[in-house]
Amino acid sequence: MKSDTPPKPHDGTGGETAMERDALASLRHELYTPINHIIGYGEMLQEEADELGIADLLPDLAEIADTGTKLMEHVSSVLTPENAPSCPVAWAEARHGLRTLVAGVIGRCEVLHARVLDRADSLSADIAGVAKSARHLLTAIEEKLVAPGETKASTIDPPQAPSSDTSSTQKPSASLLVVDDSDSNRDLLARRLREQGYDVRLAENGIKALEMLREDPVDLVLLDIVMPVMDGYAVLETMKTDDILCGIPVIMLSALDEIDSVVRTIHMGADDYLTKPFNAVILKARIEASLERRKVRRKARQLGRYTLTEKVGSGGMGVVYLANHAMLKRPAAIKVLRQHRISEERIAFFEREVQLTSQLRHPNTIVVYDYGRTPEGQFYYAMEYLDGLDLAELVVLAGPLPEARTCHILKHVCYSLQEAHGAGLIHRDIKPSNIMLCRHGGMFDYVKVLDFGIADEIGRPGDDRQRKASGTPSFMSPEAVLTPDETDARGDIYSLGCVAYFLLTGKLLFDTTDRQETISAQLNQTPMKPSARLQHRISPDLEKLIMRCLDKDPAARPKSAQALAVALEKCRGIGQWEEDAMQEWWDAHEKQQRTMQLRRRASGEATHYTLEVDIEGRLSPSQIKALSTTLPINLY
Repeated sequence: MKSDTPPKPHDGTGGETAMERDALASLRHELYTPINHIIGYGEMLQEEADELGIADLLPDLAEIADTGTKLMEHVSSVLTPENAPSCPVAWAEARHGLRTLVAGVIGRCEVLHARVLDRADSLSADIAGVAKSARHLLTAIEEKLVAPGETKASTIDPPQAPSSDTSSTQKPSASLLVVDDSDSNRDLLARRLREQGYDVRLAENGIKALEMLREDPVDLVLLDIVMPVMDGYAVLETMKTDDILCGIPVIMLSALDEIDSVVRTIHMGADDYLTKPFNAVILKARIEASLERRKVRRKARQLGRYTLTEKVGSGGMGVVYLANHAMLKRPAAIKVLRQHRISEERIAFFEREVQLTSQLRHPNTIVVYDYGRTPEGQFYYAMEYLDGLDLAELVVLAGPLPEARTCHILKHVCYSLQEAHGAGLIHRDIKPSNIMLCRHGGMFDYVKVLDFGIADEIGRPGDDRQRKASGTPSFMSPEAVLTPDETDARGDIYSLGCVAYFLLTGKLLFDTTDRQETISAQLNQTPMKPSARLQHRISPDLEKLIMRCLDKDPAARPKSAQALAVALEKCRGIGQWEEDAMQEWWDAHEKQQRTMQLRRRASGEATHYTLEVDIEGRLSPSQIKALSTTLPINLY
């Protein structure tokens, strides 16, 4: 029996016509242009963020570039004569796959744009460029990626995997609340959104919307601005000040096209703004982007059994967050390896830090609770959360410390180091920012030694990493630079001497301007005595002991942390740091912190910005630069 379908003309290349090949090539070219922009901008943004030191953006920027590559591979694979879709359903499947990837790019761009506001104008402009290219790509997908004979994207959705439920009803992908006083607007929008698979609820005014949200929150709100009874501005403001509703993304819908209206709603916390009449394709993309952003936010706040609440610090190897245990409701500090710096060596390095620290039990050493990886491969470990300040912050806030308080701190660091050295471990990075001072169990000025991140076992056979100088230049011993394999516990004693000098004088050991100059001074220069830097007398015993710790010859230093603690006890003329004085200082400090928090909340200023201002007020530019140089010399 003969087929009624006429045979396709052949041109000798496998069955497809030259016209079909040209059409596919033209379509690939049209889609490649915005995809290339996404990849190019994504790579440039990573370089810019790295140069600006904004490391927390790098994982998301890398994801944008990676998604661009996936888009390129998808287009290259699908739009070929061999693999081109052969029916409207297949074309719809192709559109769906590309739309999902593009929505992810748009969502990440919007999250990133909000995070770089007031931080880097150049990054903001380039992120906007990525988003613009992604939206152009989305429009091209909907208009061009269609079956022959279609003039626009078919309404046929890709077939879904069969459900185990015998019902034909498909579970909605997300719940949306449409708030508009116009019956026709609500109905039209609801029909469009339900066709796209959303669970749509309707409210005719702002008061009704808030009642519905408090009774049963949704995944996203589409909110009209101009309404009687309670307008969109008032609804948005109420939502963003409500502890339960503030996390729900809001897209504002309005016929108003004034830039002031857009800016006002975005500043109030809206996720997006669309003017009426709006393109259905763009609306769908914005909804998907906002939902993706919410998903990213939720995912970013979950780490294993812990929920991250805020960033509290960062260093060369990782970022530290305040978190709560999901079951125990116990606060913890979570250190997360910087995702963009992951390598096998770094993974082993990070695990080693946890293993070394978890061996230590002294109360002056940070306690490690747990460690592991997220499903995405992020390494983290959980340690006790210390509500206090490190010694660098202490000197910024209080200035040079009294001799009695300095000795109190140094002795407790010695107690921690004595246990570590006895276990065969050297810290290698003793410095002010790795020593915390806090209130702990009713005690004041409680010392905790942190971050055994580049610790090594004494006498452990050398490897490639161990042969490289590691540490912070302003606090490194000469032998840690020259002969890192031979560095022993006395290297930590030298570093603690540098810390003691800083606590007493409020100054670093040497007034240098860069890392190499600092290293050269550590090797070749004799530091000025603390009394000369302060221009007033200090305890001769204490000064002599600190200068012994700073001797270039390890053999001339105290032979152990225990010996140094004993020598500190014997120093004459320094007085005692009494309990009453400790409590008085901490009470005043916490009162000041509460005042600063209120000011920051009122101004929207971040904690680390306030600290930078304080540092600039007390230290010289060269000291600020040296103090903030916390990465190891060997950037591994």
